[in-house]
Amino acid sequence: LIEIEKKCGVKIFISTINGKKQPCIYKTKDLLSFLGWYIAEGCSNIPKDKEGYKTHYSLGLSQFPTSRYYKALKNLFDRMNFDYKYVEGMKVFSISGKPFWILFKKVWKIGKSRNKFIPDEIFHNCNNKQLKNIFDSMWMGDGSFFNKGKNSCL
Repeated sequence: LIEIEKKCGVKIFISTINGKKQPCIYKTKDLLSFLGWYIAEGCSNIPKDKEGYKTHYSLGLSQFPTSRYYKALKNLFDRMNFDYKYVEGMKVFSISGKPFWILFKKVWKIGKSRNKFIPDEIFHNCNNKQLKNIFDSMWMGDGSFFNKGKNSCL
């Protein structure tokens, strides 16, 4: 997160506790897992009010409550102390907050939908175990088996 501060010129904050913004430190495994989930299932949004002003920055991660990985994603958000809600009608976890929006969209410049990717600085600086962590999360989001379990795709 120190590198983010240098690139963006902003200090990264995630949550407000008792009215005071608190910096958060994440385990590498959780942060890389979140990245994998976002690449597989994520979207971003900046809703505007009637006058056209941005109201907040939000990220969404799609997951049906009946999915075998729903609890894994919910547990990740709990470990990371995210302020999130599950929007039942849309089947999506919604996370409000500018820091991760900046990280994913401005710093790493992760694309939209089919154009999402693992940022070069992450891909080339992670060891195999860390990359596996990203791929495992991507698999839980968009992986599937076909041909009676003989083939798989991501």
